[in-house]
Amino acid sequence: MKVDKTTTTNKKCGSGRRHPWIWAVIAVTLLATVIIVSSVFLARNRKRKRRNAANGSSSTTTSTIDIVISRPPVASPVWASTLNNDDEWTTRPPTTSPTTQQVSHFPSLTPTILREVAETTDQPSTTMPTTSSPTTTNPSSFPTVSPTASTPTTLSPTTEGTPPPSMIGVIDVSNPAPTTTPTSVPTPSPTTPSPTPAPTPSPTKTEAEEDEAATTFLDCLGATSSTLEVVVPSSSTEYSAAKQCLVYPPGTKMEPSAIVRPASTQLVQLAIKCAATFGLSVSARSGAHSFKAQSCRGELIVDLSLLDSLKVNPTTNVVTWGAGQLHGQLYARLIPYNLIVSGGSESMVGTGGLWLGCGRGYFTQAYGFSCQTLKEVEYVDYNGELQIASTTNNQDMFWMARGGGDFFPGIVTKLTAQAHVMPSTINQEECLFDHLYLKEVLSSWIPYLDKYNDPSSKMFSGVAFDREPIKIEFNCFGCTGIELEQYNTLKQTLKQDIAMASDSFAELECSNHDYTFEEKLLSRQWDACDTYECLLTRSKWPEWKDNTNLDLSGSAYNGAIMVPESYEITEALIDEIVSYFETSPGTWNDRKYLDFMTLYPMKGSNTNNNNDDDVAFGGGNSKLVIHYKKDRIDSNPPMFKEHMDAFERALHQTHGLPCKSFYNYQDEDLECAGTDDDAYLAAFFSDPDRLKRIVQEQDPNNLFFRLRLNGEGTGSSSSGGGSGGDEIITSPGTAPPPPTNSPPPPPTPSSSSSSSQMVSTTGPMDPRLEACFIEVGDKAYLIGGRDGSKPVNEFDPATGIWTTKSKSPIEVHHMQCVAVDAKVYILNAWTGNFPYEQNVEQILVYDTVADSWSGRVGLPEPRQRGGGASVVRTNPVDGTREIYVSHGNRGGHGVHSTSLPWFDMYNVDLDIWMTNLPDAPNARDHTGGALITTTVNGGTVQLFCVAGGRDSGLEGYLDKPVLPTDCFNFATGSWEVKDDIPQGRAGSAYGTTCDGKLAVAGGEGFSKAWNNVDVFDGSSWTSLSPLIQARHGTGLASFCEYAECGDEILISSGAGNQGGEPVLESTERINVPGSSWKCA
Repeated sequence: MKVDKTTTTNKKCGSGRRHPWIWAVIAVTLLATVIIVSSVFLARNRKRKRRNAANGSSSTTTSTIDIVISRPPVASPVWASTLNNDDEWTTRPPTTSPTTQQVSHFPSLTPTILREVAETTDQPSTTMPTTSSPTTTNPSSFPTVSPTASTPTTLSPTTEGTPPPSMIGVIDVSNPAPTTTPTSVPTPSPTTPSPTPAPTPSPTKTEAEEDEAATTFLDCLGATSSTLEVVVPSSSTEYSAAKQCLVYPPGTKMEPSAIVRPASTQLVQLAIKCAATFGLSVSARSGAHSFKAQSCRGELIVDLSLLDSLKVNPTTNVVTWGAGQLHGQLYARLIPYNLIVSGGSESMVGTGGLWLGCGRGYFTQAYGFSCQTLKEVEYVDYNGELQIASTTNNQDMFWMARGGGDFFPGIVTKLTAQAHVMPSTINQEECLFDHLYLKEVLSSWIPYLDKYNDPSSKMFSGVAFDREPIKIEFNCFGCTGIELEQYNTLKQTLKQDIAMASDSFAELECSNHDYTFEEKLLSRQWDACDTYECLLTRSKWPEWKDNTNLDLSGSAYNGAIMVPESYEITEALIDEIVSYFETSPGTWNDRKYLDFMTLYPMKGSNTNNNNDDDVAFGGGNSKLVIHYKKDRIDSNPPMFKEHMDAFERALHQTHGLPCKSFYNYQDEDLECAGTDDDAYLAAFFSDPDRLKRIVQEQDPNNLFFRLRLNGEGTGSSSSGGGSGGDEIITSPGTAPPPPTNSPPPPPTPSSSSSSSQMVSTTGPMDPRLEACFIEVGDKAYLIGGRDGSKPVNEFDPATGIWTTKSKSPIEVHHMQCVAVDAKVYILNAWTGNFPYEQNVEQILVYDTVADSWSGRVGLPEPRQRGGGASVVRTNPVDGTREIYVSHGNRGGHGVHSTSLPWFDMYNVDLDIWMTNLPDAPNARDHTGGALITTTVNGGTVQLFCVAGGRDSGLEGYLDKPVLPTDCFNFATGSWEVKDDIPQGRAGSAYGTTCDGKLAVAGGEGFSKAWNNVDVFDGSSWTSLSPLIQARHGTGLASFCEYAECGDEILISSGAGNQGGEPVLESTERINVPGSSWKCA
């Protein structure tokens, strides 16, 4: 028998029984390899730290907890999800108009309640970026390279001829600086931060580390930010391109000390705080199209082009978008929704500056100037705080946002406006006329102004002329039937009038087009962008920064005169316009000295439907704007400026036009105002005194660069519009005063207050904190709390007896319970220990009749959180019960956690979640709310109002309450900011009074527990007499029309001081005005 020696040998080696020492050798070798590699890695890490310290950039590695996001199923499969640059959940619209699967019959709460568009990918993002590996949008159009290794020099305002050292790069905190920041360097504290993972706390810095921290502006930016693009002066082409605006008056200086491009509102806040600390005046840039180049004339340019979020409420057609978007970009992204906004007519113009200056466009006649359609703006103030301005919140700033232009004292990061249904078809005809017949063309076109200013006609027409043939554009938006016949008749009659005036020699050619709105957008491009996808990516616009493909930038003088409705346009005025062109320097064929003029109709029924008190814009009563400019003024600028000034003088002095101008079209000089600041402001704004007062109050240190304001202003802050003097003026450089840590004085109770009283109780009761206390039927239930699973305690208010019920299946705390039928639902809750509490993954349901617990599918990740507000609402259409959860916190207590403005809904009867509803205006946790029924304009409206609470992710969070009240209006499908709670505090007990008001009792903060009791009726707060026992961390049980005892509100248990001790056993009755309690 033959033996296979190969097989035999393999068996021996594989068995491991004859030579066990071989495996030992292998194991020792592998262990030695791991030790050597680890030693090399640690040595290199120590070497890198020493090198960073030598370069003045001491850093401490911070470990992080990676949060993996599992996107919940969406009701309609046509939407894919991703993360935009603000770390907000967004959904991408389909290429055609979206279709929706109706889940909830209430129109404002369909699965399309919020469609947030993102452009980066068609695939959903499944992971949340962490601070250890930041995700950054870094388009090649914005120049960035790795930072140099040399020690940064303190960045100070530039001096002509001696720019600061070169440094171009991305400040990346994947190896972040120590988290403890010296008091001289502000730390951003946004009101509505985006969710971020929870890193473990960094070790406390030593005194030596503190001495090395954030001694320069660049250090300030890098101390707390995630990835932030920064460019500073150098001889490189990147700085020369990044600092540039598109057009600018001759001689304009654009020499910023730095350009930053933040990808989130939090980074805008950081930039503002650092600029204030180091004395840099600030300009904001959206589209870089401002005629005065004021968005490039501050010492710090905040480029907003990465702020490109979009939210659409398909029920109300209210749109919110990032202020860095161009009009073409915004319009293109609204096409899938079949919506338009009343913005500008040029796709390449930024939205931020045009809307703040109250721009005009195709739809002005129908829907009003852009600023008149605004509903609110989000902005960063001079303290670096995130604010909301609307008709109900920061009203002065909302007035400024509607026409104040670059005098707006802040940086607008988001705009919210009313959108309208997109016209199905745009009929357009363009006719060219010989420039020799300019007078005949104008004399024929002007008498038709009333027709084009009539919004019911759906028509628009404008005249534009330069050294080429005169062009008249006719448009009819969505016209059908009789409207189309009127449009055709009107333009045909006008052309006949021109032919008669010119003996038929004027007309050269006419061309007709029937466009979709998308095609119309592409026809208005200034460059070769000819696709929808091109519009979505800001077109080819960023290429101007490298000065290679586009020849659009250059020096120019601009002017504009508003013609009021009462002014009669005479033949002599038309002769003046013609003479202006005939006497212009240069030749008709010389494009270098291009003269350009355009006449637009301005007046419609919606453009003058406001009083001067409503908007800062001062030109609402105009029927026509005459816009003129001289472009590419490369030689002998004074000659061309004098020619323009002479024209303006003639218009005012000879022809009696008032000194009123269109701010978005105006150069920094206005001939009729001269050096008189008051006359200058009166030419643009409805109330110059109010404007000056607001600027002084809201920008006391002149942080924001602006053209002029009694000779003292420095700043422009509109998101892309702006103005500026020939010289950059350094702001005082004084850091904003630090917030006080002392609590405000308690409010004085109103005269209608009623006293509270202690309730005598018997039976076993388990004291607890961070629990809920809620009424169900004729009993109250104390549920949950810290320190393990606890039994439910049932309380009978008629007898004062406590009864012990079954334990909760897990420890659960920091929640606002709600009741549906005889069951208590717990959502938006935490479990676990301080300070790293975890989110409860399920809905916990306690059946008060069966005394049993069950679970339902909880908030889909990544929406799970604790410490928020919850209310129950009956759907008015189908009668299903819906639980709304808002706000809350992921991570627990401390800087590793994130306070949230999120808003979601769970339908109890359909057993479905609807997530990503509109974010609330203010992030907060340790909060609660109530459903309020109020009357608005004679109708009944339901509001979900949330008040109090804090941002537990901030340093010193116990002393930083959130004051404004957030109310979600179910009629409009949007949030509103209401009055501040009288006493800021967190961890209060929340409930509803018997007359439908939000009640807030107790709370903690400023090293104490509070005994305040306040009620909110949907518009204003009333303070009642205080509790006998100050407490926090419990709830309110409201008994209304109780069969035996009447009306009352009870509060029980909780903690009697800030923190967790002492835990209280007492129960207290709050007698609100009008209640009558009959039991003991």
